[in-house]
Amino acid sequence: MSRAARALVTLVRSRIAYPLGSTPNRRTMDSDRYRGLCSQLTALPRAAVEETYRLLEPEAPNLAAHVREILESGPIRKPEEHVGGPETDFFDTALPDDVLDALVTFIGVREADADVDGDPERSYELMDLLDAWNRRRTR
Repeated sequence: MSRAARALVTLVRSRIAYPLGSTPNRRTMDSDRYRGLCSQLTALPRAAVEETYRLLEPEAPNLAAHVREILESGPIRKPEEHVGGPETDFFDTALPDDVLDALVTFIGVREADADVDGDPERSYELMDLLDAWNRRRTR
């Protein structure tokens, strides 16, 4: 299972273990704001951002620099009562349209290469990553 998938499973499990309203702290304004920020189209889980950086860094260092800046800026601040470590972090991944277009194109080419090379597991991982970034496009 990819790191992005594991992060998603962890997030879903936390929602099952502590559904909204099940504990007093889950209804505070900070928690609501955090959930709102993490559900925005520009928010991505740590695993997806880190995987994107690892994919870009060797072949597209200029694009990787944009993703590194996202990682270096730190995750969206969690409320004090948040349960979970760094694996539950989300990052605001807002990027200029031209950078986002180049990033989506790069990942799309790598996904197609994995498919042609007969590596369906890698192809599906990259397809998930591609979908995550592609949803951030504004046009």
